[in-house]
Formats: sequence, structure tokens, C-alpha cells
Amino acid sequence: MTGKKFTLALPYQILIALVLGGFFGYLFPEWTVYTNWIGDVFLRGLNMIIIPLILCSISTGVASVGTADNLGRLGAKTMGYYVLSTLVAIVTGFFFVMLIKPGVGADLGFKVPVENISAVSESFGQTLIKIVPSNIFDSMVQGHMLSIIFFAVIFGYFITKVDDKPRLLMMDVLNAVLDVIMKITMFVIKFTPLGIFSISAKVIAQQIL
Repeated sequence: MTGKKFTLALPYQILIALVLGGFFGYLFPEWTVYTNWIGDVFLRGLNMIIIPLILCSISTGVASVGTADNLGRLGAKTMGYYVLSTLVAIVTGFFFVMLIKPGVGADLGFKVPVENISAVSESFGQTLIKIVPSNIFDSMVQGHMLSIIFFAVIFGYFITKVDDKPRLLMMDVLNAVLDVIMKITMFVIKFTPLGIFSISAKVIAQQIL
């Protein structure tokens, strides 16, 4: 009779790694130079998969919806979820800002006035215009997520407008690519505790050194 193999759930592994990394960075800050590369590689791995994952998953999802009516309902639900989650994030952030008051009395040493920063000076209309990518490959390189999501939605929608043979072919290709990307994603996620340990140690060490 063999006993069950004990496996600690990933969220608990991450929590333990976060705490251990903090202790390591606090007790041995000068040693973190030997572990920083782990966090850097982990973050690069996440950045590697995020764009193809978003592009394939949204395109296949929209293409699977089928009709414009279903797409409209899906868009309404998505927008509702986005507005609700944004509202919760704003309220939560406002609560903790009022409670903790981060940065009060600190000299941040800004070199450029806030009103001159380009992201602040852009109007809402300009932001909407930039959602439409002039070059989708450039948007992927630059990591413009809104443009990538917009293209993925449009690409998935117009897959439903072609003949059955190319539509099924495109769906098969996208689903196959998505399956591969998901395998890579699960592989990268296995190293999350190591990445969190390294990042936590680096952040704590930077506060000490």
C-alpha cells in the first residue's frame, strides 16, 4: 500500500517563496546578486508568452462566438466586467492611499513637470485612435496591449466571414497554436516560486543596500 504523494498547492508555494525571499534579501542583501538572474529570466519568460497567448485566445474566442449578435452580447458582458473590476480597483486603491498615505513628505526629485509627460497630455480621443494599430507587428514589439486586443477581436470576427474551408483551417491553426502556448505557459508557471523568491529578495535587498 502506497501513501498519497503530498504536493503543496502553487499559491502556497508562491506565498512561502515570497516570505523566504524577503528574509533572504534582508539577511543576505549582498548575496542577491547571485539570484537576481532567476527573477529576470522568469519575467522574460512571462513576457515571451503573454502576447501570443492574448492574440490566439481572443481570436479563437471571438471566432467561436459566430454571429454578430453573440459577439455584441459578449462585448457587453466584457465591458461590464471591465467597468466593475476597474471600479473595485479604484475604490480599493483610494482606500489604501487614504489609509497609508504613501509618499507624503517625500522628495521625489522629479526633473520634468507632470503636465509635460506625453501620456498625461494625450486626449481621450487620441488614446482611442491609437487603439487601431498602424503596424500590428510594431505593436507587438512595443507591447501595446490595447492595439493587440483590438486586432485580435477584428481578426477573430472576420474569420467567421470567410468560407467554411478557410474558416475551419484558421480555427484549427489558432487552436493548435493556442494549445502549444498553453503548454509553454504551464511550463513557465512551474517556476513561479523561484521567480517570486528572486524578485522578493532583490526588492528587499535594494531597500537595505
